[in-house]
Amino acid sequence: MGTWGTAIFSNDLASDIRSEFKDHIGNGLTPEEATSALLEEYRSDLDDPDEAPAFWLGLAATQWKLGRLLPSVCARALAIIDSGEDLLRWEEDQKLIAKRKVVLLKLREQLVAQMPLPKRIPKRFLNTTDWRKGEVIQYRASDDSIHYLHVIGLHTDRGGTAPVVQVLDWRFDGTPNQSE
Repeated sequence: MGTWGTAIFSNDLASDIRSEFKDHIGNGLTPEEATSALLEEYRSDLDDPDEAPAFWLGLAATQWKLGRLLPSVCARALAIIDSGEDLLRWEEDQKLIAKRKVVLLKLREQLVAQMPLPKRIPKRFLNTTDWRKGEVIQYRASDDSIHYLHVIGLHTDRGGTAPVVQVLDWRFDGTPNQSE
């Protein structure tokens, strides 16, 4: 995972945790269920001394902001902040350590402050498609020209499933038959 700054979410893992926690809540999981799902998914990161603090701090900051901070997550994040364990990642640059300390102190103040009311988290829109691999789709453009798209695959990620198409170079009159 990458880190590009001293902010809590200037880290790939913390950013992923924020996004996935929101998705779980938007999909109807309780904060406890969402946290359990993340703990299971990121089990190997929790044993890594560089990654575990990013996981817990990102999760705590996200849960607090969404009004769903679990006491166990808060306690873990506060322990990381108080122990200085998160600062080991920055030990080679005193300027970065100083910046990270400021970030951690602000997060600590936030976590012990009054949490906001729970925010509504909408369910993530998932793209779907009826197109199947191997199909050829005819498309009429606004200038009445006809184009053919060959579905060469389907791509699925957290945003859903979308067709992967290749534009066919068909320059003849009429519609191509199956063999063409």
